[in-house]
Order: sequence, then C-alpha cells, then structure tokens
Amino acid sequence: MSAASAGNTYAAITSIETPDASTIVFKLKHPSASLLVNLASPWSVIYPKKYLDKDPNYFKTNIVGSGPFKFKSRTSGSTFEGERNPDYFIKDRPYLDGYKFFVSTETSARAAAIRSGRAYIEFRTLPLSEVRGDPETAGRQGGRAGYAGDRHLRHLGEPEDQALHRRARRVRPLTLGLDRYTASRVLYPIASLKDVGG
Repeated sequence: MSAASAGNTYAAITSIETPDASTIVFKLKHPSASLLVNLASPWSVIYPKKYLDKDPNYFKTNIVGSGPFKFKSRTSGSTFEGERNPDYFIKDRPYLDGYKFFVSTETSARAAAIRSGRAYIEFRTLPLSEVRGDPETAGRQGGRAGYAGDRHLRHLGEPEDQALHRRARRVRPLTLGLDRYTASRVLYPIASLKDVGG
C-alpha cells in the first residue's frame, strides 16, 4: 500500500489510546464504516515498536504474528505455504494443518486449478469466459469481487446535467444508489460477489 493510500485509509483517525495492555481506543473525526475492515486487512500488519525502532524495514524480511498459521515456505513467483500454529490462543483451532497458495498470472491456469481440484479458491475474480456455465468455479472465487459494489457513475446525462455530475463526483462512490444485496444475488454466479460489506 502506498503512503497516500494508507493516509486515506486511516484519515478518520484523530488519536489512538491504549489505556491498558488489552485495550486500544481509536478516536475518529467522523463515523467510518470501512475502518474495521481496513484494520483487519492484510496491509494493516502490526509489528512491535522495538523492532521497527532498530530497523524501519524490518517488516520486509521478517514475519511476526500470533495468528492461526505460521510461515512455512515460499518459492518466488510460484507458491507460499503456512502451517498450523500449535501455540494459537484458541486451542482447538485452526482446523486445517496448513495451506498452500499457488501464484499465477495466467487466468486460464488459475481457472484450471479450480476445476481440477488442485486449488480450492481463487482470490481474484475470473473473467466471465472462464466461469460461464460453471457455477462451481464461479462460486469458488473471492477477493477483489468485494469491490464490485464500489462503482462510479461515468455519465449522468446531457450537458445541462453537468452541475449534477460535478456534485455526484464529490459524493464518489455513489454507494447509496446501488442495491448491493440484489447485486450480490445476481452477480454471485458469474463474478463471485457473494457477501455484502462495508
């Protein structure tokens, strides 16, 4: 994530307080429906200050965490793997022994991996040509499809409507004009937009 994107993502935060070891309080300028999602996103990693004080680039080559999986291996441009964390704080979790991600820039290879059972889920949206007539493949997509509700109107009519157009651009994206729940039902079989969220 770029510095500009990070600034916009967390722009609503005015201050952060930690009154005790297990509490964090975010004070906001205004309500932000997307803040919790952004904090839980992969780009919002947390590192101990002591490591970053010693090396501001520590995060580039070191993994720190207490999640359900631990890093196992990585083959650049091909795969990366995680294994079950035996010290995870919920003792009977995770349910999986591990996971393996396959990396491919080829759409057809990703779709074939889903169809053959080599991969269980595709985290980017496959084009309609790859999923048409195949609801199983369409239903095993995820990731960027969540952005399908974040659309902008490109054209709002004749030149006399330009004032409306300018005003609408300031309200971008026009999420109130979209019925996300109907869109999720209609788009899910072809574009993997299943869940409606912030």
